[in-house]
Amino acid sequence: MRDLRFALSSVESACERDADCLCFDQGYGPHGCGLVARHDAVKKLQSLVAEAQRGRCAPPAACPRVAACKPYCRRRGPGPGYCLQRDRCVELSDAFEATLAKASGKCKTVADCGFYRAGVGRNCGGETDRATAKALAKIADEFFANKCRYQVNCAPRMVRPLACIGGMCGSALPRGARR
Repeated sequence: MRDLRFALSSVESACERDADCLCFDQGYGPHGCGLVARHDAVKKLQSLVAEAQRGRCAPPAACPRVAACKPYCRRRGPGPGYCLQRDRCVELSDAFEATLAKASGKCKTVADCGFYRAGVGRNCGGETDRATAKALAKIADEFFANKCRYQVNCAPRMVRPLACIGGMCGSALPRGARR
């Protein structure tokens, strides 16, 4: 049983693709419900659970069934990703990132620009073209309405006015400020 508890608390979750990840929701401590980890790590956990059950150890705690677990490998940059369960919050965060990646950010006047919120994807907020900012605001509204947690921890930012600089949306320094 001690091996199982240790394995649950130190499970490997690095992945390269969705097929590397598997769901484990057999209870046995606070880490078992809703756990998504590397395929091989989950197989080891299942083996330890079978061993515990053969040894007549306490049965697993019942895990609440909210929806079917959908394992997902979230990639962040060039290195390996990490396993997690795809849920509406993850879907919204990914949609936010995809929408932002396609943004042109182009403008002719400052009226062509808009701000977008921090914490939905891997960004700390910023400026982009108005159409993209509206699409991002819609995604962010649903993200926070679903009580999704921030995806990144951002430091406070200085509030600066929108600007169209060289045909691209950005922010201007307040009057009298130096770069």
